[in-house]
Amino acid sequence: MQNAAKKSETEFREKIKLIESSTIIYIDEAGIDNRIFRPYARAPRGKKIYADIPGKKRERYSMIGGLMNNKFLAPITFSGGYNTEVLNIAKAS
Repeated sequence: MQNAAKKSETEFREKIKLIESSTIIYIDEAGIDNRIFRPYARAPRGKKIYADIPGKKRERYSMIGGLMNNKFLAPITFSGGYNTEVLNIAKAS
């Protein structure tokens, strides 16, 4: 199995060598959740609490941007997480 993975990686690296580097766009997504805290908890002083966070639905705000030739491209911010629906909307526009 490792040999097949290594061969696949080698083939991939050879293919991307043929791509003009100035045409590559690096894309990244980051997000922020609210309500990721516990309103109260009890533990010995100085000890961290390891427990579930209350079941309230969280809101997520996501940001996506691209980098091409050291230029920041097409930043977008939206509510929710990055998923297939968001990707398809981005591809259509």
